[in-house]
Formats: sequence, structure tokens, C-alpha cells
Amino acid sequence: MSDVAPPRDPIFACAGEMAERCATYDWSGSPLGVPASWPQSLRTAVATVLRSRFAMTVTWGESLLMIYNDDYIDTLGPKHPALGQGMPETFPEVWEDLAAQQDAILHGGRSEYLEDVPFVIERGGVLEERFSTFCSSHIPSDDQDAGPGGILTILTPRTREVVHAKRLALLNALVNRTSLGNDPDSAITACLEVLGDAPSELVHGCYYAVEVDGGLTAVRDFGTSPKGLAAADGPPLLASDCMRDAATTVVHRQGRPLVALPVRTRDRVAGVLLLAPHPLRLFDDDHRRWLELVGEQVGQVLGAATARSDEQARLAALAQIDSAKSDFLSNVSHEFRTPLTLLLGPLDDALADPDGSLSRPQLQVMLRSGHRLLRLVNALMEVARLDVDTSTDPARRVEPVDLAALTRDLVLPFEPAAVQAGLMLATRYEETGVVGTDPALWESIVINLVANAIKYTPSGLIEVALTVRDDQVVLRVRDSGVGIPEDHHERIFERFHRVVGPDAPSVEGSGLGLSLVAEAARALGGSIDVTSEPASGSVFTVVVPRSPVDDDRPVVHHAGLGAELLAKDLVRALDRFPDDAGPDDGHAPSAPAAGRQTILVVDDNQDLRQHLTEVLAPLGRVVACRDGVEALETVAALDRSEHPATGVDLVVTDVSMPRLDGLGLVERLRSDPRHAAVPVVVLSARAGPEAA
Repeated sequence: MSDVAPPRDPIFACAGEMAERCATYDWSGSPLGVPASWPQSLRTAVATVLRSRFAMTVTWGESLLMIYNDDYIDTLGPKHPALGQGMPETFPEVWEDLAAQQDAILHGGRSEYLEDVPFVIERGGVLEERFSTFCSSHIPSDDQDAGPGGILTILTPRTREVVHAKRLALLNALVNRTSLGNDPDSAITACLEVLGDAPSELVHGCYYAVEVDGGLTAVRDFGTSPKGLAAADGPPLLASDCMRDAATTVVHRQGRPLVALPVRTRDRVAGVLLLAPHPLRLFDDDHRRWLELVGEQVGQVLGAATARSDEQARLAALAQIDSAKSDFLSNVSHEFRTPLTLLLGPLDDALADPDGSLSRPQLQVMLRSGHRLLRLVNALMEVARLDVDTSTDPARRVEPVDLAALTRDLVLPFEPAAVQAGLMLATRYEETGVVGTDPALWESIVINLVANAIKYTPSGLIEVALTVRDDQVVLRVRDSGVGIPEDHHERIFERFHRVVGPDAPSVEGSGLGLSLVAEAARALGGSIDVTSEPASGSVFTVVVPRSPVDDDRPVVHHAGLGAELLAKDLVRALDRFPDDAGPDDGHAPSAPAAGRQTILVVDDNQDLRQHLTEVLAPLGRVVACRDGVEALETVAALDRSEHPATGVDLVVTDVSMPRLDGLGLVERLRSDPRHAAVPVVVLSARAGPEAA
């Protein structure tokens, strides 16, 4: 017996796995028979296929028996080797789609060329969508009696290219459709809409936002959620693990992957994107990397939207600051110009008078105006001090203080102002003992809250209570005043912000009081809270630590000069009167002397009203009123007078006044034909083009 192997058939005499398999395969039991008996056309086709570097296959006869080369192995996957099998047996999952076409070509039909055709092929027990470009042509048999011949198919696998193109298109869509999102919520919504529009790649997704407390909240989802992963079910363990580790986390359920991706904006994890890839996609390293790119792109979109939102908020804040600055300049100019007028006016008159003397009432007005200017300057200096001291140690200003005694001394000067305003001022002080605090900051808190309560309470009660609660001191100032609209609650502690509305009285001030209170409370390590409703009054509650004093320094007895000056100024400012009262003297104006002009002076500041009356007195009879409503009542009284010479010849009015301001007064006068031609001089301490 010879050990020499039989010579290899020349058609298999080439390199490659499939050439070796074909050479050693027992063809005698197959429908084709031994290779030597094959038709020459089949032998030529097989020799060509085995030597080609393209993926090629020959299917022969009615059974479409397959012979393929090495480059076709990847298409078969786990179905390799498939020698001796027909195509219907090898690809039963797609044969229904291919049968008619293959039969037509087998029996001499025209060749077919198709690009990027999708086929769902079973590979290793898992269905996978594959894409191929192929050309199939008929191979006629040499012997017409030997059968229909076969089919030569040249195939180009395109799964990688087609899937990559789909995935790249999805990434581009994320950029193109979400670049205009101006806030994080709309950006995430747009991203999930884009991902939901790609069902061939993703069947489900959900975004979980990281909350301030570190928890996860479902924002929105898309597609069909795998069981147990609906947004309503709350964040699954997979998403929580991803957030904790800040890394891509993958689990497999029923053989399919679920992927949790950390969504980073700047230097933090802002959320978790949970995705379920399409089950017909092979989950390999490329697939995982693409999903990570999706998470990165969502993070970039979210980060850009957050940055735009922050920029819009910054611009809005800058606009608000600019508006506050304009309001501040306008308010401060008003607050400075009024006392300056009352200072410089009498001085100019005295210098113009040969005698050069000033009366005691004039000196008193000038002194009050000087004190008012001093208070304004002190308030501005206090703002600057608090700004500077935010970065310094406040302990250097801490002194031993009896807060109950200090608070009592600060509130006491306001009792005359409350009486002047027709208010009841009730106080209650619990003994706090000696504590370490900054007396100047505490004074700023007390006098500003009490002064505001008096200014903004037309009638009723004001309560000031100081209580001790564990290791805290609580100051509570309650009034029954006009109250504060809810939309102003967040802004009343901003510098220069003032509540302006139909029910808000016209009061003097720079808009710094409550901001100083809030900043002083924070500087003392405490806080301030407000509850208020329009027409129901307000309650301001300041809570500061009750810090014990561990040294032997003497207790500070604060003079409270600021409280006395503010209270005295408040007494003059509270020039209130009942709605049915007349002008300053409480009576209708008398008839003017023959040939004398009647001048109506309208101003809510008593000192300025008196000053204008004295300045204008040489020109005629001056009638002073406290606001536009009283001025109209005075004009009506003059119109009803029996004296034919009565009537208003000139109106000099302030702009900012309670009940009816100067501009409203002018409008009402001009709407009456009897007074449409009366000259009106409008005075305002406000400066700037917006006032003009």
C-alpha cells in the first residue's frame, strides 16, 4: 500500500483555508459528485472563486449548493464551514427574501447588482443585521442536460461602513439640531428627540439629572423601555452606579446590553444617559465607543446650553445692576438735592440780604438737612464697609453688648415718630445677657427695620419683640402696613431696590435700608426672613447667634445717635393727614387781597414746602398742599368761592408724592377747561435724561 497522497485537483491547487477544505472534502456523496466530473464551467468558476481576494461564492444546481472562498467566511460567521450545504439550508432566515431572485438568475435571468442591502442573519444564535453590496450572475452549464447551471456572487461586506455612517449622522444631528438650545432643559429635550429619531440604532433612552442633594431625577425618555427601566420607575441601580463611578456602566439583560453613560459638563457629572442599543447591532468595542461619543456629545450640548443660560442670566444680572445703578443715581440725587436745597437756599438768601441774618426756624431746617445728608453719607459708607469686610475677620469688631438694653435704647427715639404718625408702638424685650457682637451692625438692623415699619404703616400697630431661642437671639418687627407684593419678596434686600406701586407711599430714602439689614445680619452670622402680603402688613425676623463673651472688657453702652437722628428726621417726614383734611392749616383758603396772585405749592416734604412758601410769598398769596389730591381739593374750593378774583394763577408742584403725584396733578388740571391754561412749574430733585 502506498503512503503517497493522491494528487490535488488543479482547481484546488491554491493557498487558503477553503482551498484546503475543498481539496479534502468528500464530494462523492454530494449532488455535485467528484470534482473531476464537474462541468468545466463549474470547475472554472470554483477555481476563480478560491483564488479571488473578494468575498465570492458559487451556488450550483437546483439545490444551490455553496462553494465559497476565505473572504466569504466572515459573512457566514458561526455558520462556517458550510460546504455541502445549499443556500436555503445555510440562510433560512433570509431565504424568503432571496428565493425568487436566486431562482430567476439560476434559470438564466439577468444579473443583479444591489448596494448596501440589509439582511438579518443569525450568527451564533443571535440575530444581527448585516449590510452587503453584491452582484449575482448566471453560470451556464456545459451540458444542457446537466441542469440549469449555477450562480456566481461577488459580495462586498458593508456592515461596518453603513453602520458607521448611520452613527456619524446621528452625532452630526445632535450638533445641528441642538446648537440653539438656550437652557439645559430644552437642550436635553432636543438631544433625546434626536436620539429617538434613530430607532435603527437605539430603541430606548432616558436622561437622569443629578440634583443638588446628589440624587437622580428622570427628565425625559424615548422609545420602548425594557422592563423595569421606565422613567416612572425611578433611577435604576445601573444609573446610580454610573453616577457613583462617573464611568460607563454596562449590564446585559436577556443577552442584550443596557448602557449607562455619565454626561459631563465642564468638570462635573450633570446627569446619566441610559441607552438600550438596537438588538440587531453587534455590541463590540466600536459600538461601546460610539455610545460613549453620544454621551460626550450630549454633555457638550448640555454644557453649551448651560453656558448660554448662565451668560443670559449674567447679562440679565448686569442689566438689573445697571437698572439698579440708574435707580440709585436717580434716588441719591433726589435724596441729596432736597436737603442741599434746604441748606443752600437760605444761605443764598442770607448772603443776598444786606442784614445777612437767618431765623431760628431756618437754622433748624438747615440743621435737619445737614443731619439728613450725614445719614445718607453714613449709609453709603456702611455699604462700602460691608463690601470690604466680607473678606476680613469680623471678630475684630466684636464687643460685649447687652442686646436687650441696646435694642431698647435704639427703639425709644422712634416713639415720638410713631405718635406723630398715629401709630401704636408695642415693644417686648427678653433679657439676652451680655453677648459678643458688633453694636454698629445691630444698630443698623434695628433702626432700619423700625423706621421702615413706621414709614410704610399708614395706621395701626407696630410690634418690636426681642426673644432668646436656645443659642440664638431673634428680633421680630411686625407692622400692619401696606405690605409687600409677592413678586418683590426676593428683591427687597437688593441694594437700591424700592417697592413702587399704587399702594406704596411716597417716602424718602435711597433704597439701602433693607439691604444693609440683610448684609449686617449675614455679617453677624445670622439671617433675615420676611412674610408679607399687600394690605396685610409685614413681619421681618432677624436671627443671630447668641455668642457668649469670654473676656472682662466692659459692656458697651452705645449712644444710638444714628437712631435719634433718623427718628427726628422721620418725625418731620411723616406729615400725614386724614383723607378729608384740607391744606396745611386744615381750612379752605381765604379770598386773596385785591390784586394779589394765588400760587399753589404742592410738595410732600414739609421743610421744602415751607421753604417754597417763603421764597414765593413776595409774589402773592401762597397756598401749600401736601400732595396732588389735596391740591385738587384746594383748586375746587377756590373755584366755589364767591369772590370773583379767586382762582389759581400758578401751580408749583413736586413730582414724587403719595396718592397723586405731580404729573398726575398736571394731567387732571389740563383735562379741566377752567384750568387748562394755568401755568405749572414742575420741580424734581431727580437728575438725568430719564427724569426730563
